[in-house]
Amino acid sequence: LKEIIENETYGKPIKAEFVRKSPLPDWSFNNWMLDDKKSGGCIVDMHVHDVDMLQYLFGTSKNIQVLSSKHMSEYESSYSLYKYPDMIASIITDWGIHRSYKFKCMYAVTFENAYIECIDRKVTVYTDNERENYLANKKFSIHFIVR
Repeated sequence: LKEIIENETYGKPIKAEFVRKSPLPDWSFNNWMLDDKKSGGCIVDMHVHDVDMLQYLFGTSKNIQVLSSKHMSEYESSYSLYKYPDMIASIITDWGIHRSYKFKCMYAVTFENAYIECIDRKVTVYTDNERENYLANKKFSIHFIVR
């Protein structure tokens, strides 16, 4: 993704979104992750990873807005908007999902000439004429084209 952005393979990025969702982590030792004095909630547990990725890909934004909700924990969800000179980005992180939900992680970037989406390691590149799928592994990627 970094190379695609730097090389402008699909033109300039227009918008980006990063999402992580998980059930409330009530499995931690003595529920320390749910103790506001010991944990930063979903922000420190999950949100920070997407902030790191966003800054790696696009640099630091000088205009950030953040909202948080609390129902089951003080910092159970975080909604952040990042404004860059030529694009916008959002990060949504949520612990406030019921136990039967399975952790999900995704990102999507809209470019001038393509839309790239990654959901749980499955990357799809959409253009006007084709859809390319990649299955990312820790060591390599498998590439195939669907036309």
